[in-house]
Amino acid sequence: MISADNPIPVEIGCSLPSTIKDFVTGVMNTSYGVYVIALDDALYVKRLQILPGKKLKVKSDNLNYDPFEVSLETDNFHIVGKVIWAGGLLECIK
Repeated sequence: MISADNPIPVEIGCSLPSTIKDFVTGVMNTSYGVYVIALDDALYVKRLQILPGKKLKVKSDNLNYDPFEVSLETDNFHIVGKVIWAGGLLECIK
């Protein structure tokens, strides 16, 4: 199982030459997390996916809630913080 405690190797290409040498092996994990966001004066707990064009996809694990996109440039949206506790330490985030 891939998790923050179980990093995996990845092959890195040549798109970050000033930061990472070309064609090396790196290490990643999937600790992208669950966040509290504020949108239109309401708080939501959601997963976030970065999209091109200064946007985020806001997603739920519950399929009864459709994902939606939000612009990072809107005044009525901001990320409040990352959820790290919900009745127990969130180690199941993957």
